[in-house]
Amino acid sequence: MPKKEPPKVSKKDSELFRDSVPGTKPLNVTKRHTHRTPPNIRTQAATLNPSTSNNTPFVESDYVPPVGADEVLEYSISGFQPKNRKKLRQGRFSIDSKIDLHGLTVAQSGVKLERFINSCLANSSRCILLIHGRGSRSAENYPVLKSHVNDWLRHCQNVIAFVSALPKDGGPGAMYVLLKQAR
Repeated sequence: MPKKEPPKVSKKDSELFRDSVPGTKPLNVTKRHTHRTPPNIRTQAATLNPSTSNNTPFVESDYVPPVGADEVLEYSISGFQPKNRKKLRQGRFSIDSKIDLHGLTVAQSGVKLERFINSCLANSSRCILLIHGRGSRSAENYPVLKSHVNDWLRHCQNVIAFVSALPKDGGPGAMYVLLKQAR
């Protein structure tokens, strides 16, 4: 397949451009990259079942960054589209599945959440509602479960984004979680 020639730039356009960026010099580029290298893709089995790897994020840690009971949480992977972030924030993704972790210990929540996410991935669920509670009655003076869930999801390779839910779905005691889809 023959290489495509770059479009010709008229002298007038070239001068107009140079006038709009005075004092700049062209980069000394010797090689042009015309395509993006795909990211390192893990095997489908590892993506679908995080428990097969030794670095499952759903375990209780000695320390996780504490979050406030009323703190609004938001996270997305690099490259997540701003329009989809806004759509998630507004609760406009249809919720495919829901999990409630109220009343569970951190260890129990980790096990239940890992199984739930694996089940959602197997069933092609895209958006889930995760209810973790606000932790306002926690003995540790901060919401322990909410803090752990926030940390776990940030390290889960199957999570694209999450945001605190709208008041009708639980507000800062719940979150919408967007999962990767199996390929």
